Amino acid sequence: MAHPAVRNWFRSQLVTRVPSIPYIDTINKAPNPENLPDIWVTMEFANSSEQRVSLGSPACWREFGEATFIVLGKSGKTDVPVLTAALTIRTAFLEVREMIAVAGVVNGQGKLVFDADTPNTDSTENGNWFLASVACSYTLDTYR
Repeated sequence: MAHPAVRNWFRSQLVTRVPSIPYIDTINKAPNPENLPDIWVTMEFANSSEQRVSLGSPACWREFGEATFIVLGKSGKTDVPVLTAALTIRTAFLEVREMIAVAGVVNGQGKLVFDADTPNTDSTENGNWFLASVACSYTLDTYR
């Protein structure tokens, strides 16, 4: 499970830095398909692991994980709007990555380092949505 500080940080940065793309939280809840905009974004925190990386007390614990932004657009249109939105998100996170490289502290919880990959595309099982995902692999160092 991704650390709550990581989840909150990625969500807040998305909403703050890319307000033009509606964020709809789909973790543990299903949105009403009738109320969805033509293009929107959600997030997944698919996997993470943690291990101790130092001796002594307090020790450094390093979490390795991935936060994934999934941009969805209604099928039947070109891929351009979805890919443009995904690239906008990637660019915003690459910019913020450079800003936090100096301080690196996330919500007072630890040092975060991440990268944002180029978008991958797919379509949903029922074919109603075309999607592009941007994966952000991260490490979070905390001390306890």
